[in-house]
Amino acid sequence: MREYVTRMEGFFRSQKAHLENVVKTQKEHMTEEQYDQYLEIMSDDFWLLNSKFTPLMRESTFVAIMSLLEVELVGLCHMIKRQKHISATFTKLPRATTLESVREYIKQQTGINVGVQPTWKTMDTLNTIRNALVHNDGRIKGKKNQVNGYVRRNRKIVGIYGKRRFPSDRIELKDGFLEYTIDILIKWSNAAHRRLEPLHI
Repeated sequence: MREYVTRMEGFFRSQKAHLENVVKTQKEHMTEEQYDQYLEIMSDDFWLLNSKFTPLMRESTFVAIMSLLEVELVGLCHMIKRQKHISATFTKLPRATTLESVREYIKQQTGINVGVQPTWKTMDTLNTIRNALVHNDGRIKGKKNQVNGYVRRNRKIVGIYGKRRFPSDRIELKDGFLEYTIDILIKWSNAAHRRLEPLHI
């Protein structure tokens, strides 16, 4: 997944640099009026790359990463049930996310809290962002203070746009966000694995 993200972000950067280079090269061969018309035409390409294609690819990749996490965590619950001969089956709790439900299941069935690592709160915030993208067109509804705090601490890789111009509160994933997400999930996974070692699963 990391290699895919690295290649995708590299492609976005190279395409943007290519468009900028093409525009710069054309300026040398045009009158000012021709160049202004050319910029107007090229602005559509810049707009599509920066405002449509790139965000859509980042968002869909992020949703896929978080969905894969959910599948793996539910699988972990099933593995714990099977290997420890636990009668209770994992089910998603009412009014709780899959992440919260997994944490509670593992805690109730094993006494181990996989949600105490510092990365858990970040994962919960990432999950809130994922749910906003999937269910609410990227607009944050629940846990707004948590998400806003996260955005303030990570302005280079994530933002909320529309606050000044119009109140949309839509999340914006920037270059570096996907790599950061993968790093957080790996850190949490490693820490959770160490906490679960006594179960021998």
